[in-house]
Amino acid sequence: MVDKVPPSSSSMQRMRHVFRFILLAAGSSLLLLTGCTTGRVAAGKPYHVTAYRPHDPSAVKVKVSLAKENIYVMEGDRCLMAVACSVGIPEKPTPKGNFTIYAKQEQKRSGSYGFSVQGNRVVPSTGGGPGRYVGYPMGYWCEFAPAYGFHQGFVHPYPRTHGCIRLHGEAAPKFFALVRIGTPVNIATTDRGRRVEAMDEIKRALEVAEQIPFRFLVQHMGTGGEEFDDRKFEAAMTSVEHLRAFAKPLGVDVLLENIPNELSTPDRLVEFIRTSHFEDVGVCFDLGHAHMEGGVTQAFEILKPYIRSTHVHDNARDRDAHLWPGEGSINWKEALELLRSAPHVPPLLMEIEGDEKADVAAKMGEAFRRLEES
Repeated sequence: MVDKVPPSSSSMQRMRHVFRFILLAAGSSLLLLTGCTTGRVAAGKPYHVTAYRPHDPSAVKVKVSLAKENIYVMEGDRCLMAVACSVGIPEKPTPKGNFTIYAKQEQKRSGSYGFSVQGNRVVPSTGGGPGRYVGYPMGYWCEFAPAYGFHQGFVHPYPRTHGCIRLHGEAAPKFFALVRIGTPVNIATTDRGRRVEAMDEIKRALEVAEQIPFRFLVQHMGTGGEEFDDRKFEAAMTSVEHLRAFAKPLGVDVLLENIPNELSTPDRLVEFIRTSHFEDVGVCFDLGHAHMEGGVTQAFEILKPYIRSTHVHDNARDRDAHLWPGEGSINWKEALELLRSAPHVPPLLMEIEGDEKADVAAKMGEAFRRLEES
């Protein structure tokens, strides 16, 4: 179902990926998606879809712009297919974030939306009522979240679905052929209004400092696995500048955390701070993330002058488990010696995965005793 081998990257238009700058204190995000564009599809007109075979199917990724209602199937910087789509209505929006394709079904019908055949009558139905239920066809189903998927259907020039992402009749089988189980999916919006709302939300969180003083506001640049792009850096600089201007009079400093993605490696965080000339922006050194991404010692030596606070947790380098210190494989004696050598000796803040059955006070006491003895 895929037309041809892609031409060289020099002849392809480059796509700029999604900027996702997570505002942790408010749980919001600022997003930017440009490039590899395709126009909206006028209803009822011919719509030929060109798709290119990937060199490496395991490198294929899917980007979705909710604002543009476009899907981009990418292999690195090469756009294998760019097509219009229909997305969720405001009352039942398409979920946003990072996902993976985990189920595919060429022939599928909806279990929630369709018709009920009652003798000579056919009436809309969501199933479970009288008569014989027949779900809407959802061919070439590719599920990325429970009950949400890409599928074949009519593409409207405005949001129209109940959260799924519809592709044109010719596009759906080609999309189905390009993706496989495990293909990453990133769904973003470029709605400026949402970006403004996100900034307002984080500012409201900062206003708490007027009543309950705190020193640091910790931010993530991107999400786990986020790819690097210069435009993401530029957008992040604008966002951090606004936050700094609001936080400074409240006595709060903005800290950036090292997390497992290409935007927030130790080297990239230092580059960001130096390039932006944000002298009052520091780093929250996450020891668990550093352990996973090359080692605590290596990350510490790069970030040492900028470290102002920490996130303390452990893991076995297999996943971001957020275990209590000593339950993973971090050398805590070495880690604590490094932290004591920092120009600004940082506080230790536990960031542990929740466990309702655990005696948190006892575990906390045990963890700090272990660290004090290190």
